[in-house]
Amino acid sequence: MAPVEATLTQVKLRSSEGTLRYPVMLNEQFDTFRAMIENADAAPTRSMLDVYSSLDSRLSAALTQWNGLLKTEVPALDDAARKENLPLIVVRTE
Repeated sequence: MAPVEATLTQVKLRSSEGTLRYPVMLNEQFDTFRAMIENADAAPTRSMLDVYSSLDSRLSAALTQWNGLLKTEVPALDDAARKENLPLIVVRTE
């Protein structure tokens, strides 16, 4: 799960100044993009649409990876936990 999380958010941040030391990840990139679109008085430019397409494809790849983990790794972890009489992991999908 950690690689997917690291794609979506900057996991190394420990302070608000941490963004000066580490690159921003998808969540911050989408937020910056949203702010640019909201503050514009015109339709999005071709460059803006290209940035959105890039962000969207990177998010789709991360979600595909996450869904793969939900189908394979989480059930395997639950099976191992059952064998050790440990609580199961519940992932809500709604």
